[in-house]
Amino acid sequence: LTEAIGDLRQLRELWAVGCGLVSIPSSIGKLGMLEKLGLHNNKITHLPSQFGGLSSLQWLNLADNKLQDLPEDVNHLQSLILSVKFNSIRSLEDYLIPGFSRLIKLDLRENPFMDRPPHWKVINQTATQVFKYITLMILPLLFSVTCHINSVHIQGLDFILLGKV
Repeated sequence: LTEAIGDLRQLRELWAVGCGLVSIPSSIGKLGMLEKLGLHNNKITHLPSQFGGLSSLQWLNLADNKLQDLPEDVNHLQSLILSVKFNSIRSLEDYLIPGFSRLIKLDLRENPFMDRPPHWKVINQTATQVFKYITLMILPLLFSVTCHINSVHIQGLDFILLGKV
């Protein structure tokens, strides 16, 4: 993809699946009408901060890439189904958590999570705040702690699946 992609302002769907992409042009943020974006099965290592400009985006598949983190601008996306499974994400920064409450679905499976940010003292409060807004969340547990979510005792699980499948 080149920077010229930003000139296609009326574009509603973009599919670049298995194209060997390693980066996304920053001009993608100009595609304010884009509703579906399929970039799975590439080699993308990071997302441009301009991703927050995709205000109409409803579905984003970034599975099977080489992402190591998510940009803060992901917080600006609302009512989004987001898949970032099978990437290289090792941790989630706390600035992302408020944005998760705006998502419809989030799939973080099969990422090599190492640990949580040290200032996430109480997983119970954070998880409750995030999960109560998300219809479906598949999140590998990054920590070996015991927590209560909706009166359910959870300890040592590989992932949490909440909501309707």
